[in-house]
Amino acid sequence: TEPSTTTPESRSPSTENGYKTLTLALQCLKDFHQTMHAAFGIEHPDWSEIISDGPSLLVSAGCITELEYLQISACLAPSPTQASAADLQCAFINLLMYRFGLRGMEAACLLRADWTEPAPDCVVLMVRSNHLRRLKSPASRRQVPLLFRLTAHERSIIEQWFLVRQATPILHDKDELFPTEFGLDGLEARRGLLKKIGTVIQQVTRNDQLSPHHNRHTFANRVAELLGLSTLNLNPLDISSTASQNARLLLLGGTD
Repeated sequence: TEPSTTTPESRSPSTENGYKTLTLALQCLKDFHQTMHAAFGIEHPDWSEIISDGPSLLVSAGCITELEYLQISACLAPSPTQASAADLQCAFINLLMYRFGLRGMEAACLLRADWTEPAPDCVVLMVRSNHLRRLKSPASRRQVPLLFRLTAHERSIIEQWFLVRQATPILHDKDELFPTEFGLDGLEARRGLLKKIGTVIQQVTRNDQLSPHHNRHTFANRVAELLGLSTLNLNPLDISSTASQNARLLLLGGTD
């Protein structure tokens, strides 16, 4: 792609990188992924999660620190036992993205059966297609173990949401973990939850280039730290020998 010609007067964050418009940048990115998909079968990203309705194209690299995440969680549901159903949903969905590396709509469209606890203090998420969302490829189907220690606030969010979910009658209940509007089977409402999470992320981090999808970026980098493949040091507690050995055992089947 030929870079556009700019002048100092017209130079802006959207043009100084050589692209005349963000639309062109997006199309180039989509074309690239289409080529790679045809050649190597790689999975397409969920464009709805990384494209904003605003002027920015949220595909930049970025991470959310542990402290920022905890502040975001506290903003979404300061007191889980007194929080509204919508606030609990947002806090839980954000937790699923940050602690398990799920995409936004993967988290928002989970079924209750996808949350499994095969042993005490052991959670494994089942990411698979359902009536709400089809995974983009068979490679997207996976099991994701919990690799990080949850805080008391996070455990309270989880426990309180399951209590609310169990106690609330749902018309034509389809076992959705996060039934929108308590019965309305629409994806738009779930995207609304992600938009609210994104607003809080930007407020806490004071970075308008971050989106909920950066939870997934952070998860990948923290797992890399546990496996000794990264030195970003997003959370020093991750680097302990016990945490690293546990991650290796769960992900690689051994500690060597």
